[in-house]
Amino acid sequence: MPYHFNYFASIFNFRSSFANRKKLSWFQMIFTSFFLISITLLPVALQNAQLKTYPLTTFVSDVFDPLSTDVMKDIQEHVVIKAHLYRD
Repeated sequence: MPYHFNYFASIFNFRSSFANRKKLSWFQMIFTSFFLISITLLPVALQNAQLKTYPLTTFVSDVFDPLSTDVMKDIQEHVVIKAHLYRD
């Protein structure tokens, strides 16, 4: 049985998936690891692709605290954005 089918045929039985892990070559282990990690991350990528905006507060809490009203007024008065393109 080819490598891909052999690995996924043994994955359903918990003991056989771990018993056959030593039979894999380094290339097969790396390929399988990348494949399983990408399958795991696929739902996250699909969910984020549907979002039109993504809040920065999920990465850094209190990211907008330094932007007080005085700072915003100063930015409006002194910052000029040239060739600003906005797409919906």
